[in-house]
Amino acid sequence: MAGPDPKPPRRPLLKDWSGAWQMSSIGFTLVICSAIGSGIGYWVDNRWHTSPMGIAIGFLFGTAAGFLEMFNIVKKANKDD
Repeated sequence: MAGPDPKPPRRPLLKDWSGAWQMSSIGFTLVICSAIGSGIGYWVDNRWHTSPMGIAIGFLFGTAAGFLEMFNIVKKANKDD
């Protein structure tokens, strides 16, 4: 008579939480990058009196940087699996 079926090996819990943290940080990445870009644009506007172009350009560059970082996070997460 055969014994019970062996359980499949479990992945380490730390790796599961690491992947969850990476995926949950995607939204924060876009918000933080956009805020930093806008902040730099605000500083440029106050420094050289270029309102509202500094904030607009800073926001666009920050958002683009946030999307690039999001794509890198997703690419890295897919590569790890």
